[in-house]
Amino acid sequence: MVTHHGEALDDKTVFRRAEAALRRNALELLEQCGVKAKDIFLALGLEQEFFVVPTKAYLKRNDLRYAGRTMLGQVGAKHQQFSDHYYAKIPYEIEEILREVENEMLEIGIPLKTKHNEVANNQFEFACIYEDAGRSIDRNLFIMELLRETFKRHGYTVLLHEKPFRELNGSGKHANYSINYVTEDKKLKNLFSVPKGGDAVDLQLFKLFILLTLSSLKRNNALYFASIAVPGNEIRLGGHEAPPKIISAYLGATIDAII
Repeated sequence: MVTHHGEALDDKTVFRRAEAALRRNALELLEQCGVKAKDIFLALGLEQEFFVVPTKAYLKRNDLRYAGRTMLGQVGAKHQQFSDHYYAKIPYEIEEILREVENEMLEIGIPLKTKHNEVANNQFEFACIYEDAGRSIDRNLFIMELLRETFKRHGYTVLLHEKPFRELNGSGKHANYSINYVTEDKKLKNLFSVPKGGDAVDLQLFKLFILLTLSSLKRNNALYFASIAVPGNEIRLGGHEAPPKIISAYLGATIDAII
């Protein structure tokens, strides 16, 4: 959706333009490195996390109804130091409803990878198999709607806000992405994966794209902040999987040694 002068009026147009620019520049860079790539495949795997609250209890809480999150409450015993909910088995009743959601998703062609408890109390997660970035975003919107509808039929309300309360931390969504190029024999090569087999060219490309990513984080940090500037990310309190509002890059010992 655009104006007469080409300004985007929706988020999807902005995304598609960014996708086209990334594809164009990545292909040009690969050509300069002597690599013949047929195309660029941008992959995205989204983890959708959510809270489940009995609807009868939800209706008694104005903060949940109006803000979608807990505004008052009490820190749990021992805080979250034991992560007892995180590592426990999914409650039977919740697991049955999640299986129903999973079956509905498969019926409309959304392949799921995992479902499990999340770090905060009464928080759970679905993760889809990674795929084309644009399609992954569309399907994530389906998932959120299906979660709300299915749990509602069973007397529960789903909250998609990532922060339940002070010192009870959880996150709302993780985005796992990669840039891949299509070889002449139509195979995918992930530019963010440490190459196996001792291929010197692929190793150099891996280093190059990691360094480019780090450089973009440093040079364009304000743009990154702007892209995630929503109320939920502005009031994160830190801890577990909900770090404070910072941008950081941690490569790990192995990749750090390669770079």
